Amino acid sequence: MDQSSPTTTDPPLSAVRVSPLTQTAKKTGDLYVRHTDVEAEIAEALEKDPATWTPKTLKSETLVHLVRWVRPKNDVELIGKFIRELGRRIARIAKDVASGLSKSEAEELAADVAAKVNCLIFASAPSSQSDFLEVSFRYCVKRHSLKERDKVDERKLHVLAESFFGSAQSGAEHGDGILGSLADSATTPEDLAMEAELKRLAPERVQRALAAITSPLHRDAVILHFLKDWPIKSNDPQIPTLSTHFGMSRRQIQNWINAAKEEMRTALGEAT
Repeated sequence: MDQSSPTTTDPPLSAVRVSPLTQTAKKTGDLYVRHTDVEAEIAEALEKDPATWTPKTLKSETLVHLVRWVRPKNDVELIGKFIRELGRRIARIAKDVASGLSKSEAEELAADVAAKVNCLIFASAPSSQSDFLEVSFRYCVKRHSLKERDKVDERKLHVLAESFFGSAQSGAEHGDGILGSLADSATTPEDLAMEAELKRLAPERVQRALAAITSPLHRDAVILHFLKDWPIKSNDPQIPTLSTHFGMSRRQIQNWINAAKEEMRTALGEAT
């Protein structure tokens, strides 16, 4: 019998056989396979007493597998410990995607992503998405984070579009509301023309203009400034400001807003 050492592609030499993944990639049809180091770490963990497992030192893909392995044993304390550790990692991954959101919005996004990932971890039947958590946990979490961020941005755009359109109806006589503040913040003829055009547009076309703001940070600045009435800067430390929220100077924030307005004007010009 050949007693030579196994190569890096060989399965780990272990008394414990790690259950293979059963799902395939939708695009290629290839069976999902864990990375060799993950497979080895899972096998090593399963040879030990679960009481000795330390979640912080294990790979995320390993943690997912071990949670699934422990679940039938109803070890609620151990499962909870692993899920909390995975939750912290999800929050770190989601943090980058949540850039520009308020603290509460970022926390809500991370919680929504964690809930979706937990559903995949505890799924009664394996799926392509649930198996992929053991192949690339970070990629899976980031993909869900981006989807949730898209939903947040879409909701903001919808609310802001309705606010623009509503202002055109209720504030036309008095010049108040979002359109009024938009006109007050920039008195050029082009801005006044944009205000008049927004009053005539249907909500979906207003939303198209808002969607034209390419930078999520610029869009968030517009939403906070014109929808939530946040000032760019204030002498009152109790008032939330764009400068404090984004950690930028007044001039930089004003440049963001000006750039966003220009993109909106361009979109309105193309739409009409």
